[in-house]
Amino acid sequence: MVHSLTQQVMRQDPMYYTLYCALRPDKAWKLISYPFYAKYAQPGDQTYFHHLDINILKLLDIDRGVNLIQGSVHFDDDNDENCTELLLGFQNHLAERWDRCVKARGLETDGHVHRILDQMYTKKDEVYFKTT
Repeated sequence: MVHSLTQQVMRQDPMYYTLYCALRPDKAWKLISYPFYAKYAQPGDQTYFHHLDINILKLLDIDRGVNLIQGSVHFDDDNDENCTELLLGFQNHLAERWDRCVKARGLETDGHVHRILDQMYTKKDEVYFKTT
């Protein structure tokens, strides 16, 4: 896979790399960088992401991906309808959120990426987890 010019420049920045190392819970410094695809978008296209880039079952069962960090650089005009949502501190509630989705609502999914549907994370969940 070939990195775009922007991805190459970002990954060569020593501060960018240092921050990734410092933010990891395990403080690892030998990292592998996986590029994310670039999206072609035109005005009016939905460009927001509403998912978790991790297999939650494997994370909860065997800690797979527990030290992953994801970052991005955007060159577009984000607004409330087209943006990447961050739920600060939500990583501390994944097990409880998974139980609420699977056991209470029957909304189990499996895969490397978990798309978050409206019924998986409701307004009541926002209040409960204090992520509003």
